[in-house]
Amino acid sequence: MREVLRENAVARRLLLERLYAARMTATQQEVAGWLPRRVLADLAAHADFLLATLAEQGYLRRDGDRYCITGAGCAFLESTPET
Repeated sequence: MREVLRENAVARRLLLERLYAARMTATQQEVAGWLPRRVLADLAAHADFLLATLAEQGYLRRDGDRYCITGAGCAFLESTPET
């Protein structure tokens, strides 16, 4: 079980980092760097579970089938060292 917890923690961070990068490079037409679920699903084995828990924590927003990192998610990444 500990291995699953560690893998999920790493995968959550990876998802947040991808959303962070998308928001950083978003143009005016791509407001806030929304990414479709299919792009994020390729990054983690349990993407739907991980995305749901990140949304519950307020680190990302969901709009239909696309996701965007929130200010809280950006601050979390910037204030925590990589694991």
